Amino acid sequence: MLSGVGPASVLPLFGLEVRADLPVGQGLQDHLLVLVNYTTDTESLMTALSPENIELLEAEARGPLTSNIAEAGGFFRARDGLAGPGMQLHMASVMSYQENLGAPSAHALAFGPCTLSPSSQGCVTLRSPNPVGEPGGWSADVKRYASAGQRRRGMSTPTTPAVAVAVGFLAIAAFQAALALGAPLGYAAWGGTHTHLPVKLRIASAFAVGIWVLAALIILGRAGFQVSPLPSAFARWGTWILVGVNFLGALMNFASHSNWERFLWAPVALILAVLCLVVALSRPAGS
Repeated sequence: MLSGVGPASVLPLFGLEVRADLPVGQGLQDHLLVLVNYTTDTESLMTALSPENIELLEAEARGPLTSNIAEAGGFFRARDGLAGPGMQLHMASVMSYQENLGAPSAHALAFGPCTLSPSSQGCVTLRSPNPVGEPGGWSADVKRYASAGQRRRGMSTPTTPAVAVAVGFLAIAAFQAALALGAPLGYAAWGGTHTHLPVKLRIASAFAVGIWVLAALIILGRAGFQVSPLPSAFARWGTWILVGVNFLGALMNFASHSNWERFLWAPVALILAVLCLVVALSRPAGS
C-alpha cells in the first residue's frame, strides 16, 4: 500500500499516489488467539540462544533449540452440540509479548485458546505513511478497530505505580545515605532527637540504604522491568512484604514525637504502601 498499490479510497488519506486500485489488505481471516503468560523460575526458551544451548545442539542434537516452541496443545468443544472441536489450546515454553513480535522480558510459559474455524473477515490497512509503523486492522471477531500497539497498551499492567514507588524508595535511600555521612538531618529521622546522628544510628542509616535500594529492585522486578536481577518469586513475595512494612512504618511515624516524621514521612509511607499494594495486586508487564 505504501508503494501506491491498494484501495483508492484509502491511499490518498495518507498522501499516497494511487498506482493501482486493488483490494490490498481486504479479506483478513485469522484465528483469534488469546495467550496468558505464567512466569516461572525455570529456564524457558527466552535463553535458548545462549552459547551453552548452541553447543548442546551442535554436540548432542538436543536442548532448547530442538523445541518447536508450541510444545503442547489440545482440542475441545466450547459448547455442547458441535460435530467436532471448535477451539484449540496452545502451550509455548516462552513468554508471548507484543503479539509474539517482541522480545520476552522474563522466563514464562504462554498458554491459551484460539478459534479453529473463524467465519468473519476483516482487513489490514495503514495507520500512517511510516514504513516501519504498525498497521491498523479491523476484525469482525473483536468488533473494533485498533492497532497492535493500542491493544497492548489496553491490556498491559500500568507500570507508573511501580516506577513511582521505586523513585520513592531510592529517595529514602539517598536521605539515609546523607544521614550516614553525617548530614544534620537527624531531626527528620530516628525519632527526631538528634540533629547529627550518633555513630550507632549512622551505621543503622548506612544499613538502611541497602534495604531501600533492594526494595526498589523488588518493586521493579515485580513490574517486569529487566533492570532488576531478582527472581520473579522473590519479587512477588517481597512486594507483599513491602506493603506491610510501609503500612507499619506509616503507623510508627504517625505516633512519633517528631513533626517531620508525623507530617512528612508518615504520609509518604502511607502513599508508598498503597502504591505497593497496587503493584502487588497487578500482573507483571508482559503477562
